[in-house]
Amino acid sequence: MIKSTQSKLLNYLRDNPGFHTAAELAIEIGKSKRTVKNYIQDLKINYQIISGREGYKFLQTKKDYYDLNSFSNQKNKLLNELINSSTPLNIYDLAENFYVSESVIKRTVKELQTKVAHFNLKIMYKNDSLCLIGSEQDRRHLISSLLYNEISGTFLNEDVLKNNFPQIDVSSIFKIVVHEAEKEKIYLNTFDLNNIVLHILISVERLQQGYKIKNGIGISSSKQGYDFATKILNQIEDQLKNVHFDFSDRQELKTIINSSASRKDKSFDNYLSSQTKYLLCQIVKYIKEVYSIDLSHSKFLKQFGLHLERLIVRLKSKQIVHNPLAESIKMSSPTIYECAVLISHLISEECNIIVPDNEIAFIALHIGNAVSEQISSNNKIKVILLAPEYQENIVQIVSKIEKHFSEQMVIIDIVQNFSSIEDQDADLIVSLNGSTDNQVKTISVSQFLTFKDLDKVGKAITEVKATIKKKQFLHDAGNFFRPEFFLYNKGLKKRDQILAYVVEGFSKENVTTKEYFSRLINRERMSSTAFGRVAIPHSFDMIAQKSRGFVVINPSGVQWDNDNKVYLVIVLAVASDDKKIFRNIFDKISNVMVDSKNIEELVNCKDYKDFIEKLTDLIEQTDF
Repeated sequence: MIKSTQSKLLNYLRDNPGFHTAAELAIEIGKSKRTVKNYIQDLKINYQIISGREGYKFLQTKKDYYDLNSFSNQKNKLLNELINSSTPLNIYDLAENFYVSESVIKRTVKELQTKVAHFNLKIMYKNDSLCLIGSEQDRRHLISSLLYNEISGTFLNEDVLKNNFPQIDVSSIFKIVVHEAEKEKIYLNTFDLNNIVLHILISVERLQQGYKIKNGIGISSSKQGYDFATKILNQIEDQLKNVHFDFSDRQELKTIINSSASRKDKSFDNYLSSQTKYLLCQIVKYIKEVYSIDLSHSKFLKQFGLHLERLIVRLKSKQIVHNPLAESIKMSSPTIYECAVLISHLISEECNIIVPDNEIAFIALHIGNAVSEQISSNNKIKVILLAPEYQENIVQIVSKIEKHFSEQMVIIDIVQNFSSIEDQDADLIVSLNGSTDNQVKTISVSQFLTFKDLDKVGKAITEVKATIKKKQFLHDAGNFFRPEFFLYNKGLKKRDQILAYVVEGFSKENVTTKEYFSRLINRERMSSTAFGRVAIPHSFDMIAQKSRGFVVINPSGVQWDNDNKVYLVIVLAVASDDKKIFRNIFDKISNVMVDSKNIEELVNCKDYKDFIEKLTDLIEQTDF
């Protein structure tokens, strides 16, 4: 039976062609190099993995990787047994049915306790029997979560639901929901539609098995919203015949349906509550202050405002919404995800609700385009065009350059000689007369601006942007990271130990007070600052006396949250006047840390000088 961490190792090798060192793989799966080597030996029995000086490389599988007897599948199958049983399950019978020992069942139950606790459920073990304790609503939420986990990395669709609910006429339910939405002028995006149908299917299946919700309490809502939900449920009862939604089941489903629906004929202002309008203004103001990003354009406000309204309704009614891409969003776009965390913190404070990672990831999807576009536009370089007096087609030349490079640069002036440039802050000069300048990067192109010339301009822009970013980072990093705030240590093995040590060091140098520890913990409670094998802890607010970063490397790994182990921790403390420095440092570091090979190189740095030099090199390779 393949272990879950072995599965992760195998998956990484399969998805990332080429050789990978044992150190890199150890960081990726959170185990030692010796464990990696042992896992490789076990995997070689069924999979073609070759070893060499460069490390290990996956060639070709000998049998189906997604084996139904894998450990992860066993856990979900056991959980489903507990969910669907109305009587306690004997541990010896389970061991026999799953072809494992009783000790494996007991160990698995311990692992599952944490998962079910998130849904207010508990697995009771008494007299060699197991049973799941908790309400029917919470069981249904858990079923929904299990289904989303099984299709991790993709969104729900009709085919997936048909496969998971073969005894129910899924197509008819889709048709009913879509038809009623069109008739009632209700807007449902693809995710909302699939999510509504999923919860209806779970309710139908549970009712058919004899499980009903007791004392269900729906949220208050408009009569129109409830009319829409009522018509859907009535038609499903007529269509399926053997299903009857009693009061509690109806209230539960009405809450889910209503929190996913927006009326097309309602104006934006009429749809949003006063609380949502206020919160939306606060979010726009806060992101402008912290990130210098303007989210106030009407298209974003309308789309995100509607999402925010439904999000608040869902969370207040404790409805769980899953985002199968949450982890990949966090890993691939840490800057945008961090922006979403700040927004979620404001929502949490204002509405007194907990915003989980799945919802944070949806916020990241909403703000992603707006944030990335403005970050890109803020990084445009300033170009001066040097053209001789006789150049008649200058308008066409400017138009051609802007057509190809408008997202990367802006032409700030067109001059005839270098004397006109002296007082201008330009990053690049494009010369049409062959002249060059020793003070500013200059390239010479022909008056016809050929494809070769355009290629030269493109390369120059890339080179100049790299130089600017590197200079800025080195300047910021030199002030931000200091030798006294670097630690290479194998003794600190837990998150809170690391944070306490760092805060002690900060307080001694008057960077922060000791109260900064609780602020770091509060940020971790909102959403872990670990992504992959790196953690970048920081507080929500920028209240440090001085802006500093504390680097802690533990090549043996630090237990961060749940089963996640990190090897590099960079704690950030930022003063209120240094918001731009925070963004610059966070952006550059997080872009480097998404690659396990980069982390391996940084973890091998045993002193401050080596770390800064290696980090700068990696940032140059990654970002410039």
